[in-house]
Amino acid sequence: MRSEPSLPELPYSVPASLGIASRHGTGIGAAFQEVPWNFAFAGVLALFLVLGTGRWKGLVVPPALRFFGRISYGLYLIHFLLFDKYDAIATRYFPRLLPSAGQLSLLSIRFLIASAAAVVAAWISRETFEQFFLTLGRQGIRTMLKSLEIRYGKTARTAPAYVVVDDRQP
Repeated sequence: MRSEPSLPELPYSVPASLGIASRHGTGIGAAFQEVPWNFAFAGVLALFLVLGTGRWKGLVVPPALRFFGRISYGLYLIHFLLFDKYDAIATRYFPRLLPSAGQLSLLSIRFLIASAAAVVAAWISRETFEQFFLTLGRQGIRTMLKSLEIRYGKTARTAPAYVVVDDRQP
């Protein structure tokens, strides 16, 4: 096995390894053709970020995006499970609904059903399970700070970092 290309192979291997081989018969390399699009999308993103912090916030932060932002972590955690569950149910009971190569309509059906189920599951999780623990965490921090103030007469900022609060009575 050779570890280095020979001299006749060198002109072909260098452009391919750098990813700038030309395409569509143009003299511009493929990597350089994407740069204007990257700048355009970066500009649109920057525009939305600037608009989202001012009085035009309503234009770039619609309620649907706020809803998905609120459930995004749960959606991230559960969507794979529900896509797998769809595949398992379709394999067992509806094998004709399993998409294969070139069947965009069946792939769209799979996406719509599994995505809708994932959004509903993430919303239920957020409103019940996650909200309970977020509230508990906020109350727990307040309780701990009050306990420090009562026991040591200091606020949390001036209390020693090594103090462990134990509310259990002996």
